Amino acid sequence: MRMFNKLMSKLMLDCKQATYLVSINNFKKMSFSKKIQLKMHLWACSYCRNFKIHSHQIDISLHNQLFNPSILAEENLSEAKKTEIETTVNQELVK
Repeated sequence: MRMFNKLMSKLMLDCKQATYLVSINNFKKMSFSKKIQLKMHLWACSYCRNFKIHSHQIDISLHNQLFNPSILAEENLSEAKKTEIETTVNQELVK
């Protein structure tokens, strides 16, 4: 039993770790083992599953607002400036 508990503690993430991985999932590549750990946690934890759903919705909404061509056109930015801004944001997200 003790060995099983030790193994489970190595395999299972806590909610803080799971929400961190959910948050960075779109911006950084996760290792196979982290993906499995996250899937296991999400299978067991409804709170983190809901967080993942809401986080994804927020990411889509922000992306649509930040990179919507009609919004960028309204700002009268040159194409070079738009590309520069998008590149800078993407680089910061990858860090």
